[in-house]
Amino acid sequence: MSSLNTARSAKDCRTVIPFRSRDPEQPRPFSCVRPIAEVKKNCGTFPGVEHELGWRQRPAARTASGIALGRWREDASQARRYEVAGNAECVTIELALRPMDLSLAVDGRQVYNGKAPSGWVHITNAGSAPSAEFRSPCDVLHLFVPTGLIDGVNNKGGALPLSPDNSGLPVADPAIERMAWLLLKSAEFDVPAADLYVEGISLAIVARLCSRAQLGGCASAERQGLVKWRLKRVFEYVEAELSEPLSLADLARSAGLSRMHFAAQFRAATGIRPHEYLMRRRIERAQEILRTTSMPLAEVALSVGFQTQAHFTTVFRRLLDETPGRWRELRQAGCSAMDLHGERRPSNR
Repeated sequence: MSSLNTARSAKDCRTVIPFRSRDPEQPRPFSCVRPIAEVKKNCGTFPGVEHELGWRQRPAARTASGIALGRWREDASQARRYEVAGNAECVTIELALRPMDLSLAVDGRQVYNGKAPSGWVHITNAGSAPSAEFRSPCDVLHLFVPTGLIDGVNNKGGALPLSPDNSGLPVADPAIERMAWLLLKSAEFDVPAADLYVEGISLAIVARLCSRAQLGGCASAERQGLVKWRLKRVFEYVEAELSEPLSLADLARSAGLSRMHFAAQFRAATGIRPHEYLMRRRIERAQEILRTTSMPLAEVALSVGFQTQAHFTTVFRRLLDETPGRWRELRQAGCSAMDLHGERRPSNR
């Protein structure tokens, strides 16, 4: 990313003032409400989500509350391994922006191994040393949150559970997932609106996680999510049979549970209903086909498990605000088209 003293692009002729960060040793309590004028003064021209120089390398820029935002994105398919030392100053929130295959360990103990869905959330507490092996392309958003910010509302010594529901399973919280997508749009706003935009959404994500951490003990006692091996089996079954008309009974059978128990445990583990997860995976697969082939839309619909083109179009439009044909036209014309992960990507042409 270019220097904070320069504009983001040649078309951006705004005067950019160097970012002025708050003293990290004295983070402002999360519960404090700051006047907008003060946020503007402290936030300066925060650049938004920066691409990390290495996996989980915290960017230098901070929001007014001290949060740093980084994105780690790779298109490689071969396995590669990363590890970083523990950071006693911040809690790291990791949000998956696309499905990926990975193994994640914290302080040498494996906490997840398998295919993580889009929207997967994991939290590494301050001082813990994470390592990961990615076995597929990956796209993740990291929020590096000062421990003092969490102390103001959590009363847990700046700590959060390894996942929002205390289970350690890949939790796909729809609200957090949507907010992560919105953070990627910060470049569309002018200064200082972009600063306020990033600050507000970042704090909303932290507040959401703190709230779930406080309620997690009760929630996990009432609703147990699928155990890891069952969840992995369901993900693998969906990937292998995505072109087929799958029912709730089919998914439940792959997990070895009744339909009623499976539906409740799947939602407890992932944050979304089995049907919604299936629809999202069908559309993600359809996007790959639309991007890389000229296959007729009716054939695309059948190849990803829809029985009719009309149903395919309805679901595609609901998730992406465009019809499949229009989405493909935008890509082919070199225009930006909405991705299912909440960003607009230019055509590869």
